[in-house]
Amino acid sequence: MPTGRMRNVVLAAVCVALIAASAAAIYYFKYGRGVKPEDLLAGLPGKDGAVLFLDIRALRLANVLDSIGGGSVAEEPDYKAFVAITHFNYRNDLDAVAVSWQSGDQYVHAAGRFDWVSLRNYALTQAGNCALDVCSMPSNQPGRKIIFFQSRPGVLALVVSSRIDAAADFHRPREPFNFVLPQQSFWFSFPGSFLKGEDTSPAGTRLFAKILESSQRVNFALGLRGTTFELTMDAQCPSSKEAESALNQFDGVTEVMRKYMARMNQKPTPRELAGVLTAGIFRRDGAHVFGVWPIDRGFLNNMGGGSK
Repeated sequence: MPTGRMRNVVLAAVCVALIAASAAAIYYFKYGRGVKPEDLLAGLPGKDGAVLFLDIRALRLANVLDSIGGGSVAEEPDYKAFVAITHFNYRNDLDAVAVSWQSGDQYVHAAGRFDWVSLRNYALTQAGNCALDVCSMPSNQPGRKIIFFQSRPGVLALVVSSRIDAAADFHRPREPFNFVLPQQSFWFSFPGSFLKGEDTSPAGTRLFAKILESSQRVNFALGLRGTTFELTMDAQCPSSKEAESALNQFDGVTEVMRKYMARMNQKPTPRELAGVLTAGIFRRDGAHVFGVWPIDRGFLNNMGGGSK
């Protein structure tokens, strides 16, 4: 069987989730919430690291999976083979995904309808093994394995790690998540240190990422305001003074980008990244810096490679 990029995602769910997270997860708002993030975050390792939550059910109800790249995923040979063996199809069977990162390992809780016998068979066809209801199989990352098991009815627990005992992390006692969970059905929360050394983000966003590196916690969420979409940010800084400095930097970088576009006689549209970034508005409240960027539906489609 081929060992392409879909092989390191047992349910293809993580891949779909990340595609959707960068594109149009916001469509959930019209259609209500499916699985609460608290249900999937419970027992998820990595409470102090980066955490992502995505309501896939809402995307399905909104009928937008194809427009954000779902169609191309479905055509992947590895994904077709996966569906043939496991009878799992994210279009119908996946409801929500929570992902966390800790010490280089990636943890997933996925809610949906899974055929566990078929999942075990899939692991075995991928040079994996299953023992005591825990299955493992090679990842396409050298030295790392995908380990998964049924956490509770309807919930898959999955970890990508170099440690053979990584599945035990889901069962270790731990404190609750130490930040207020965003209310939207798509959000990404992380400590500022998560961004240090990051140089793969789009050029227009690197300066913003640099400002956030010293933040204690940053929450990004996509939501609906009236009839338009918006991306919101809540960055918790170590002190009010540092928050004031970060606010001035956000305002300064945004103004520089606006002036540069004007000097080049360019007027970026809301469908372009430059148009989104230059429309940002910021404010401070104590040690928190808040940001809002209006998001055009055309921009979401462009990011996801969907129809315009």
